[in-house]
Amino acid sequence: KVVLSTLYDNIESQIRSLETLGVTSDKFAAMLYPLVESCLPEDVLRAWQRNSSFEVDADLKIRLDSLMEFLRKEVDNEERIALAVSGFDSKEMDHGCQNC
Repeated sequence: KVVLSTLYDNIESQIRSLETLGVTSDKFAAMLYPLVESCLPEDVLRAWQRNSSFEVDADLKIRLDSLMEFLRKEVDNEERIALAVSGFDSKEMDHGCQNC
């Protein structure tokens, strides 16, 4: 199973590398957008399709930027959920939460 945070970090790193080399996002978006979409887990891809707010024929740079923003939010949400589920730290909960 693909870990979304790892996938996001790898994609961001590759995009920054391309930009450092002087390749603008409007040039690599046409190739990168479908590649990134094809790497997404099915549940994330479904959520992306439901939440995407651009027109189908929108510029691929806009679509790639939107997809990366969506993935960033998904990673942030996963981290928050993992933190909430873990109860921050069970030792902390035992000592610090008198009314729980």
